Amino acid sequence: MNKIKIESKVIDFIQRYGLVSPEEIVVVGVSGGADSVCLLHVLAKWRKELGIKLHIAHLNHQLRGAESEADAKYVSDLAGSLGIPVTINRQDVAAYRAGRNFSVEEAARELRYAFFARVAGEVGANRIAIGHTRDDQVETILMHILRGTGVTGLCGLAPCSPMAYDSQGRARNLEGEESPMPLTPRVIASPDSSGRSNLLVIRPLLDISREETTNYCQEHQLDPRIDSSNRSLSFFRNRIRLQLLPQLRQYNPSVDQALLRLADIAKGDNAFIEQQASGLWDEVARQENNAIYLDRKQIANLPIALQRQLLRTTVTRLAGDTRDIEASHIEAARSLLDKPVGKRISLPHGITCQGGYDEIVIASSDIIGTWQSQLPSCPFPSLSGEFHLKVPGKTVFPGWKVMASIIRERVDEGHYEYQEGARHSPQIAKPVPSVSEESRREIASALSRLAMTKTNDKEDAPRNDREECHFERSEESHITQARLGETIVADFDLHKTGTELFVRQRRAGDRFQPLGMDMLKKLREFMVDAKIPRSWRGRIPIVCSPQQIIWVVGWRMDDKVKVTEASKGILRLEFIKSD
Repeated sequence: MNKIKIESKVIDFIQRYGLVSPEEIVVVGVSGGADSVCLLHVLAKWRKELGIKLHIAHLNHQLRGAESEADAKYVSDLAGSLGIPVTINRQDVAAYRAGRNFSVEEAARELRYAFFARVAGEVGANRIAIGHTRDDQVETILMHILRGTGVTGLCGLAPCSPMAYDSQGRARNLEGEESPMPLTPRVIASPDSSGRSNLLVIRPLLDISREETTNYCQEHQLDPRIDSSNRSLSFFRNRIRLQLLPQLRQYNPSVDQALLRLADIAKGDNAFIEQQASGLWDEVARQENNAIYLDRKQIANLPIALQRQLLRTTVTRLAGDTRDIEASHIEAARSLLDKPVGKRISLPHGITCQGGYDEIVIASSDIIGTWQSQLPSCPFPSLSGEFHLKVPGKTVFPGWKVMASIIRERVDEGHYEYQEGARHSPQIAKPVPSVSEESRREIASALSRLAMTKTNDKEDAPRNDREECHFERSEESHITQARLGETIVADFDLHKTGTELFVRQRRAGDRFQPLGMDMLKKLREFMVDAKIPRSWRGRIPIVCSPQQIIWVVGWRMDDKVKVTEASKGILRLEFIKSD
């Protein structure tokens, strides 16, 4: 292929994707190798036609001693011969890497792109041109597959992508990482907490092979530098290029083209998914400062592909890029949709995902802690230990006073009387199986009067006989559960509960049969379904007999101990919060 055709391909690629606009300043990252030198030379030759100005940026990583110094001198001389201004700087990559969980490649890359961003700011540029070639694209796709990627990672490098910023505002690149989206120019907003920037990384050589850039340099007698570290097998990308790809080509000589086709297919699919997710964002997500809240129910009902994309978008907005975010991280976050409330997942960049009842919150760990502290405080006092109840009678333990009353059937059928320990006068008649609506209203009225009646025992009476009452009743006249201010009341079948009762906290493995259900349920699952905050659960009194749980106080009794028409006696328990 002659040099004119290479230039034509590069310019056509630039125009097809709108990578530059007239009157713009473009910073060109030049290492001195064949790819970046070819890119610089083509842009310099066509700068007038494109209507752009160029500025060269070169960073000496100080990793190869005299060789690195020679690279910097070569770039300086080349810039002078082309009449293009240049900024050359040096950074100690080894020192920067010390104390960080980075590879040499990652440390060099982070410093390099931070340098490019700084130069762009100094010269007023909003484009950084990088010499990534078609070979880099193939290697990047393989890197993503080997690390574990989703559809986004299969897209590889984008012709144009935003310069990403981390949570501290430091510039990061998307080289070799999964680009959050192949954006077109002029779409990006100014830098903000989402990590978006009007500074774009453009890759005009993605249609050109490494062999073509080398030939171009030879034809123009540019004599590019050769980086000896490119032959080192200590680097992951080098092992892919020098070992893995030659092996794969033995199985399929066209594996490069196959991977590029895969990337094109993934880009089309990913663009559609992104479009659909973008249209849903305002419905399912809300952002407050540096936290994003996702509607748990709505997202759970979406196709899995959209769930993944919304989670990835969330992380990208918070972290600034998807560096170190792999498919496994997205799947871990997605698993919160099916896990109990309060479960937490840690992601790279100090991000935490936690499931709430109605939302999944994704934010930094300190913001998650603030979010939890804003949940409603538990209305119940703390509870520890085990306390046996006096039946009938009064039992007092820290935070609670429990009144136990026994009602026995009179000889006069259909009426009950209170045995010793009862707080109220026996003024309630049990209806016959078939009752009229009028009778039901009378029963409801009588129950209300009963609960609102003060007794002569001033110590045991509610503090305010005008406090609001809430009753849960079966079709009988007994109280399934009632709330009166600081008091919680419920009636049980005495012969099924017995009198050997005690109160304790929940325990691992607890099960009971909630009222209205015909099978056992784990207490933990019941509390989750009842949307009881995790911080409350250890404070809820659990009333037990030697055989079973009979009441989760304030929520539900066990179906097996409910009062029925066949009940010969009724046990009434009243839990009264005490100071």
